[in-house]
Amino acid sequence: MLIITLVGCKQEPLTEPPISITPSSEKAILPKQSIVYITGGQGLASGVIIDSKDNTYFVLTARHVVGISPGPIEDPYKIVLHDNQKHTLNYDTDITKDKKRDLAIVTFKSDKKYPIAPLNSSVSVSQPVSIFGWKDCLGDPKSELTTGQIEQQLSNFNEMSKSDQEKSDNPKKDYDEGYTLKYINPTIRGMSGTAVFNEQGEVVAIHGKPGEYRDNQYDYENCPTLDESYSHNWGIPIDIYLQSQLSNTIP
Repeated sequence: MLIITLVGCKQEPLTEPPISITPSSEKAILPKQSIVYITGGQGLASGVIIDSKDNTYFVLTARHVVGISPGPIEDPYKIVLHDNQKHTLNYDTDITKDKKRDLAIVTFKSDKKYPIAPLNSSVSVSQPVSIFGWKDCLGDPKSELTTGQIEQQLSNFNEMSKSDQEKSDNPKKDYDEGYTLKYINPTIRGMSGTAVFNEQGEVVAIHGKPGEYRDNQYDYENCPTLDESYSHNWGIPIDIYLQSQLSNTIP
């Protein structure tokens, strides 16, 4: 079993005020403080703390949000926690990417205690789910909770509708990377990599793909609440993560 060790992880306090998280239903997303946002590289993304060992924490996110090593003029990746503590990541040692699925594990070290989101591989159509993530509001991340339900769970690629295939640049690649769970929850850029929670606050999927790209229609300057036009999005079920080689990287 591969044990990831952290090298050069630097903890720094942010100067911004503490993050305000006010979901409409406490029960709908109990482990909201396990959600982090990730900056650097190509922009903003989200992730969820799913485990810890000693003072090392493991964050599950989408591979594509940390898929490219920052260039010489780009900021390094950083994880920002619910209390605004910031951890700079070493790209070579703190990020482990799955070779097949669009999933990655990011590690950071801290002597503080942070909530761990439990996993649940059981998911079904019409099941109520919530998504809590961070919207990319022109460099000023804003959190949002969206509620909805599971719309479809694919067991093979042929079950994907022609309409859904036409909305993707490469639908077969999306399917092969693990995107088999569709839900009506609205999402937008920045929320990729966050958790899809059931009513018990357990992670049943990792969000990562919009059903239809609408970035050019969204007002990122004012970052209004998402409406139903940003619905019908896709995630990777936790069952796929648990069966992947990536899950074996956590001791």
